[in-house]
Amino acid sequence: MGGRFHHANVRLALTFVFMIVVTGATGLIGSHICLELARRGEIVRGMYAAAGSPEGDSKKKAERVFRFWEPNQAETLLRRVDWVAGDVLETESLCEAFRGADKVIHAAGLVSFHPRDIHRLYSVNGEGTANVVNAALHSGVRRFVHISSVAALGRSRNGELITEQTEWKTSSRNSVYAVSKFQAEREVWRGKEEGLDILVLNPGVVLGPSGNGGSSASLFDAVLQGLKFYSTGSNGFTNILDIVDAALAEGENYYGGRYIVVSRNMPYKDILYAVAKGFGLKPPGIAVNSWMTGIVWRAFALKDILTGSRSLITRETVKNASSSYYYSSEKLEKVLGRKMRGIDEIIPDTCRFFTGLR
Repeated sequence: MGGRFHHANVRLALTFVFMIVVTGATGLIGSHICLELARRGEIVRGMYAAAGSPEGDSKKKAERVFRFWEPNQAETLLRRVDWVAGDVLETESLCEAFRGADKVIHAAGLVSFHPRDIHRLYSVNGEGTANVVNAALHSGVRRFVHISSVAALGRSRNGELITEQTEWKTSSRNSVYAVSKFQAEREVWRGKEEGLDILVLNPGVVLGPSGNGGSSASLFDAVLQGLKFYSTGSNGFTNILDIVDAALAEGENYYGGRYIVVSRNMPYKDILYAVAKGFGLKPPGIAVNSWMTGIVWRAFALKDILTGSRSLITRETVKNASSSYYYSSEKLEKVLGRKMRGIDEIIPDTCRFFTGLR
């Protein structure tokens, strides 16, 4: 399994650095980055949300990812990571974690499209990233990798291809999550002006084994629970291994800008079909059009009000799933010297991971 991270034609970071700190180290992206750094024998510190906070986590969730990919070496690799609890909203804990670091990979963040999380989205993604940038500057960090989102690029009209040059425009089509990630990027660009050597990566919907859920995990869970409907929209999907490569790549003039990391643009119908196939289940077969989605999200919103539950189906999720967005990773492919991996392998692997958790 582990060999899938390594390709001879990809210019990955092989030079020694004193220490690399990864925030959000137990999340989908952070745990895979920590795993690859541990494989390489790099000095890595994995920072995760302190227990008791709203984003509270446990390194046991990262352990599941390590054991999935490296069942025979997981314990050894886990010991190579200096796991520390902290909070992006507490500058003191950030400065302590960043002490002695040469590079910070900021993978911490909140992904949510639920109206109850509006304040937390702006707090964690916006204010939290400002704190991370300030702590990096204060601690003398040289390089800063920010894991952003294609949502921070805004939305194009009429299915136009979105690239790194697409200009953000204030629009009702932008979710609260998108606005929070856009604000986070503004803090990172400010950090560049103040001396950080920055790299901004904009992945799509990231697919891969995840020990702590997340937006793509809910997609797999929905299929496992017998999802019968599919939306008519399309989106950009990212193989977790492609974002790991991009975060650890090196190259002349690589730092200083942004790169879209989308492995493949696909209709949601095709994604759900592939996930169902990976689980050996019948795929969703009923298309949901725009007027039907309006009824659906309102019904689930009423259910949330009456029962106190937190539905995965909200106004913003159905709006996103009913729209079609397309992204270009051509700029990153030139740096890596290869095409994106695609998703043909990562979906079956992820299905196998989630099957093992049941």
